[in-house]
Amino acid sequence: MGGAVVLILVILAIGAPVIAPYSPYKADFNGAKNAPSWHHLLGQDQIGRDLLSRAMYGARTALYVGSLVVTIAVTLGVLVGTVGGLAGGWTDRLIGAVVDMTFAFPSLVLALAVTAALGPSLTTLMIAIGATSWPGLSRVVRSAVFKTKSRDFVTSARATGAGPVRVAVRHVLPNVVPEIIVLASLLSATAVLAEASLSFLGLGAKPPTPSWGLGVSDGQPFLEHQPWIALVPGGFVFITVMAFNVLGDGIRDVLDPRLRNR
Repeated sequence: MGGAVVLILVILAIGAPVIAPYSPYKADFNGAKNAPSWHHLLGQDQIGRDLLSRAMYGARTALYVGSLVVTIAVTLGVLVGTVGGLAGGWTDRLIGAVVDMTFAFPSLVLALAVTAALGPSLTTLMIAIGATSWPGLSRVVRSAVFKTKSRDFVTSARATGAGPVRVAVRHVLPNVVPEIIVLASLLSATAVLAEASLSFLGLGAKPPTPSWGLGVSDGQPFLEHQPWIALVPGGFVFITVMAFNVLGDGIRDVLDPRLRNR
């Protein structure tokens, strides 16, 4: 179910220029704040833009940011976790101290600080969320690497003269891939939610860029009488985050033989 919803969202995002019934930027002041109708299935916002079209193009922003954030976080997390787990000793302790220091700051507050320092933009947003998302992944990877490196096939590889890079790439990381896949799926949900949160606060996408967070912010003043303006983009955030979480749960059940057998 989670995978099906994510697939639909990806199709909507990629095909938005063809599927969307209206331009996400075209204002129609005569239809401002109109309720859902046959012509505008999800209604119109405060300046008459079609909310369905805005939501479809907002999926492009959310999934684009989410995919790049996951790429940054997975790259850093796997690199740091693998080095710490294989090296051990003072290297592992130093990396662990850096990870613990990063964990001491709430991730959203740290992302806010990075975004405020570098200036609001989608690029800054991706850097901020990616920079605050890797520590948890690195800790899980480090633990998995630490357990894997003591197994017989790794010891045999070292005995035959394999260097640390070869051991990591050929023997250790393939056994950590299931954990990475699950964490990447769950991290996608976190990235989408963080993008919406920072855009809502004015530190992410800037108007008139279609963004679910911006849509919720724009619709907030009209919640009492025209709630659809905020509920449509907010609903897309909710559905997307739930889909990625359910997908991550399902992947974990499939890849973990203990859960599968149960």
